[in-house]
Amino acid sequence: MREAPTCNRRHLLAVGLAAVPFVVGPYGLALALAKRRPMLSGTFLQLLTEHHTWREEQWVRLFDAFRRLSLSQVILQWVMSDSQPFFASNLAGSVRSPLQMILELGETTNIEVIIGLVHDSDYWLRITQPSAAVARYLANRESRIVQLVTEIAPLSRNYRSFAGWFMNEEIDDINWHEPAATSVLHSYLQRVSDYLRLALPGAPVAISGFSNAHGTPAQLEVFWRELLSAAPAIGTVLFQDGIGARKLTLENLPRYLRAVRAATDATGRRLWSVVELFEQTGGAPLDSGEFRASAAPFPRVAAQLQVEAVCASALIAFSAADYLLTPARRAADLLSSYLEYIHN
Repeated sequence: MREAPTCNRRHLLAVGLAAVPFVVGPYGLALALAKRRPMLSGTFLQLLTEHHTWREEQWVRLFDAFRRLSLSQVILQWVMSDSQPFFASNLAGSVRSPLQMILELGETTNIEVIIGLVHDSDYWLRITQPSAAVARYLANRESRIVQLVTEIAPLSRNYRSFAGWFMNEEIDDINWHEPAATSVLHSYLQRVSDYLRLALPGAPVAISGFSNAHGTPAQLEVFWRELLSAAPAIGTVLFQDGIGARKLTLENLPRYLRAVRAATDATGRRLWSVVELFEQTGGAPLDSGEFRASAAPFPRVAAQLQVEAVCASALIAFSAADYLLTPARRAADLLSSYLEYIHN
């Protein structure tokens, strides 16, 4: 998933969360006769530098907002961003780390927490290099992940809210299609996922991916079937729907989603779908600037939920904090419409 814009995060608690209970929007009644009302079951959460300074009451408000949205899962996209950790408390122990706060609040709100690992800001550049260079990069990444998990596993195992690991390499259908690149990827995923299973036996392991419609759905099925066969410790695939980033459309999404479902069925894995709540307004491929986006209109999101619930056993938002719980007008509209949709 793209990194969400951060310009209005400091207003999140002051304005956005206070608006959660319950402004009724204009779109919910349009779906009143729908026989099936699939709902979001979880959300991604991206940790940012400012989260180090959040007070406990800010975290409490955020999780209370998640509860009001009837969410039962939070997937931390990472707990290490480049060289910045989000899991270390201060030396005196008087200030809890973001990870510790999230695990504690997960327990009190009955929200499961899935922990993502290492985010590299240059990841997409590094994986476009020749296969030998990619192999060296991934080996270095593997070492960092092993060190990270060694540090956070003792903390994680102490919380009932801990619900597994998220491998945050986003697997696309362009960079890995050459045989040499595929071999490098499979070997890396197998080693890291096996280590995660060894570090905390029984903890589920998940990974995400998306399609640029670079190949056919049949090719995507083969790709994922082979990947999952190579890395048997991975139990869940989170398929990003690509609607907000304009990688797929509502018309062709079902074919690609069914392809990934066929791969997960064939290998005995779970498929969850990542529902993009945004519309991209800037950044590649639209322009040469940074990624920008705003909340999507509710009718489009409702259509995504309907389409994706057919194949996926869970629908995960990207992301509630960025596109439902901010004071921006479009986010407020989406929030009020979605609340009406789930409560009516």
